[in-house]
Amino acid sequence: MSRYFTYTELRTQVEDAIQRLVEEGVWSDFLEFASNFTTYSPRNTVLIYNQCKGRGIDPSYVAGYKRWRQLGRWVKRGENGLRIVVPVLSKQADAAEHAPLDEDQRGRPLRLVGFKSAYVFDLSQTEGDEFIEPLSPKHLSGPGDQEVEEYLRSRLSSRGFQLVSERLKTGVNGFTDFSRRLVAISDALSDSQRLKTLCHEFAHAMLHETNTVERELAECQAETFAYLVMSSLGIDATQYSIPYLLRWSKGSASAALDGFEDAYELFIAVRSELIATPVLADYPDEAPDSDLCKLLTLV
Repeated sequence: MSRYFTYTELRTQVEDAIQRLVEEGVWSDFLEFASNFTTYSPRNTVLIYNQCKGRGIDPSYVAGYKRWRQLGRWVKRGENGLRIVVPVLSKQADAAEHAPLDEDQRGRPLRLVGFKSAYVFDLSQTEGDEFIEPLSPKHLSGPGDQEVEEYLRSRLSSRGFQLVSERLKTGVNGFTDFSRRLVAISDALSDSQRLKTLCHEFAHAMLHETNTVERELAECQAETFAYLVMSSLGIDATQYSIPYLLRWSKGSASAALDGFEDAYELFIAVRSELIATPVLADYPDEAPDSDLCKLLTLV
């Protein structure tokens, strides 16, 4: 039976793992990995990355034994799992001293009583049916909108941000650097994907400089704003935005929609400044019956 870990033990494991990343000079590689690997907690992401690198595994998609069986694949004979730490929740009376963390299916409070080991496996450690990664954002293709791009560039400039287009690391479409007042967009994107990424980074620049929200919520807000702008221009960003939102909200429709209000308010502000042009003039004043909302309610 897996033993429980104390908070101190868990924290020490993660601190040691991070220190090894820094000492070995691969911290930037880890950050790139983590930016595309949001289905596990920050602590477990560090643990998975270190174990994979120690075994010569290039981590791609990671899941537990039962989940791989559900996907039509099985763990290869002789493969050792990647150890992660999972919370232990209890509805028993002896957990009464702990504050409720969640509820079970009957609405009874569940409380965190400790942590224990669990094991997951990388795709490369499995075999079976062809694997297509679920919820994988797909890049947009087709034209963008030069007028909207110029407007966003101007707004960024007025806030002291420089917008640059340059070659970025594989898998990175753009980033916002508040310390350098810089917004960078990959020069390898299609026109429509470039515009969507610019909208996403614009939202970060406008909404998140004070860093008062969690990263997950910030990403949902930025992508919701990007989706609304693209939708208003008649460009369907569903194939990218929906998987992105659901990844950062860990599959929770309600969490993905938590950022809708602030994102919509920013969208309305942008629209009001563009209303004199034909770009968004026909967009309705009331909240849109967005495909985003429709799709998320089905998840």
